Amino acid sequence: MAEAPGAAAGGSVWVGAYLLEVAGSGSFAHFEPEQERQNARDLRGALDEAADEPPAPVAAIEEFQESAEAVTSRIEEADRLLRTAASGGLLQVGNLSGEIDSLLDLFTRLDKAGRFEEELKLMRSLNGLLALTLRWLDLIRSLLALLRSARASGHAAGQAFAHHELGSLKLCAGRPEEAARDLDEALRFEQLAGDVAGRCATSHNLDSARRDAVRRGGFGRPRPIQRLVILAGVIAIAAGSGAGIALAIHGRNGHRTTTTPPALRRTVTVKIVGRGSVSGTGVSCPGRCTISVVDGRTVTLRAVDSATSRFTRWDGVHCSGRECVVTVRSDLEATAVFKAGPHVDKVPPTAPTDLRATTVGASEIDLSWTAAHDKVGVIGYVIYRDGKRLPPLRGATTNFRDPGLKPATVYGYEVRAIDEAGNLSLPSNKVFRKTGAVAGVDVTAPSKPENLTADAVSTSEIVVTWSASTDNVGVASYIVYRDDSAVATVAGDETSFRNSDLDSGSEHVYYVVAVDAAGNLSDPSDRTKAITFSG
Repeated sequence: MAEAPGAAAGGSVWVGAYLLEVAGSGSFAHFEPEQERQNARDLRGALDEAADEPPAPVAAIEEFQESAEAVTSRIEEADRLLRTAASGGLLQVGNLSGEIDSLLDLFTRLDKAGRFEEELKLMRSLNGLLALTLRWLDLIRSLLALLRSARASGHAAGQAFAHHELGSLKLCAGRPEEAARDLDEALRFEQLAGDVAGRCATSHNLDSARRDAVRRGGFGRPRPIQRLVILAGVIAIAAGSGAGIALAIHGRNGHRTTTTPPALRRTVTVKIVGRGSVSGTGVSCPGRCTISVVDGRTVTLRAVDSATSRFTRWDGVHCSGRECVVTVRSDLEATAVFKAGPHVDKVPPTAPTDLRATTVGASEIDLSWTAAHDKVGVIGYVIYRDGKRLPPLRGATTNFRDPGLKPATVYGYEVRAIDEAGNLSLPSNKVFRKTGAVAGVDVTAPSKPENLTADAVSTSEIVVTWSASTDNVGVASYIVYRDDSAVATVAGDETSFRNSDLDSGSEHVYYVVAVDAAGNLSDPSDRTKAITFSG
């Protein structure tokens, strides 16, 4: 799996009309004439979803086991990971989900423990990693949590950083009026904190927001360009010194540059012969077929078959497979050639199996499953929560964290696999899990029912039996599933179920889930099958 689609080379992401450059000190929105649409839509959706969630209270102080030295080491690890990804040292930015999930967990625990200084240091790196991997909802939720904690502790630099990042994201999402409000707040707190570099970056993004709002009719007349001091450089990510800012000043006395000019950029153009498409580093062609990258960066292009054509070769670049990885040393043009024929992959992957859900406190459910298989290759998975499709997971990961849920609420999940041709598998088994209510409420699930058996007793009946589960409070009931659909709920003191009115000679697969009084669901039992007698 290559970089997340829509991520430009190095530490930047194409969103809407902007190239969002990310660095530890803050994000910089660089205006581009061409517009990227999918990332902007995803970002707007994440902003809407986060806005619909009730504001979370600042967490009470909790005991935190890790030492200051251990936390510092983890923060340095996050910083190194961001610098490596931003400098083009990782070809597979989209496969960082495990490392990022671990850092998000550390961020949450620091937030709950009230260790704000460490929380802010971690967020400066985690912010860039979440942007590079297009995990918009996680990014927005984390920034909102940081802002709440910064307000509670009266931390000016923390509030400045959170407002700057939220404003930059809203700018890229095409919401300039909302962006301007956040960026104005960022400027105010940067003034209090004496953050000169931060004010420069925020001023530039704010000028962009005001310009966009004028175009949309959101503000009054713009000031003449001669009276503006405009930040026109980019945030450069340096391996040893963090981020540096290049300033270009326009005024009555002409133009002068206060630092070295931006790095040399090259143009990569993708063309298509036949019916097909190309995705990859900043490319989604047809649509966005031209990108600008820093000289020497590596880009990945991936040819995707259509329903009637298959990929045959690349022209203009030295690549043999459908995935083309090339280091850009000059302007280049890559042509993906597709040929109509009967050998197009129309076979979907197998369905993911053994989907399991685990409750993590009052607001999170974690999923895991057994990987699907495909004759060409599985490129990712799509999670469905209560029938709603969530943003797809890219790569071979077989686990998913779903934070920010409502407490004491039951959610249903299923997973589908997707292959390179865009074929979607059948859904996995469906699982249900309830979030905890509040701290101190029972969130411990019963044990998995064991020794499940299913025996036909007639042409229309099958008897299912199992061994009782255990629970820290008590098992309230069992849900019996037949062929992945719930068919009965029996009392917690019963360990059998008679399934009647079946067709003669029919085969059925059963499993059982235990439920306690708090609504916690166990892992499903092993599956077993039986065939009714033939009539």
